[in-house]
Amino acid sequence: MWGVELMNSGLKKSLYFGLAAVSMLAASGLATTNASAKSYAKVTSNETMTSAPAGRNVTTNGSNALYTKAGTLRGARLIASKYTLQRYGNSKSSTKYFRAYRVATTNKGSVYYKVVSFNGNYRGWIYGGKSTGSFGGGLATANTMTHANMPTVTTGYTLKDNNKNTLWVNPKWSQYKAQQTNMSGYKTGDTFTITGAATKTREGYLYY
Repeated sequence: MWGVELMNSGLKKSLYFGLAAVSMLAASGLATTNASAKSYAKVTSNETMTSAPAGRNVTTNGSNALYTKAGTLRGARLIASKYTLQRYGNSKSSTKYFRAYRVATTNKGSVYYKVVSFNGNYRGWIYGGKSTGSFGGGLATANTMTHANMPTVTTGYTLKDNNKNTLWVNPKWSQYKAQQTNMSGYKTGDTFTITGAATKTREGYLYY
């Protein structure tokens, strides 16, 4: 009886080891199958945006990161994390707005925008929702300038110091690559009329 008990015990151990090995092989095979079965998105369109540049100013909200290509494409690499883009979105500096300039859609129905930060530090693709008609996902439309009240007197103004406070086509950093006005014909003492007033949305600086 004692010998039979030993044989049975050895048989049980063999069975246990056998089942464990089968389980490991099955799990390994399943993982390989899952990895090989993973499907990546494919781009179905990729176009340059032609709408008015000011309407393509955007801010990031941190819900999606910035990648070298659409984040669901094979080989996409991270450029800026969600945390970084959340900081940009909450910034009080106009240098941290973005401009969207390309839009792509994938076979999974997702829309991605290629954007560049006003300060030039970041450029890449970010998820923008399910429609090319409006910004969504990790982006929202940005109003970089806010309407302000006009002064009581609007005529007869001169530039106090053209070297320090020159004229701009758009206030500096209110647009991507905002440019100064060509002042080649300006003469000291020339007078100006104020035709508009606005403040920078983030900084609150007043511009005429």
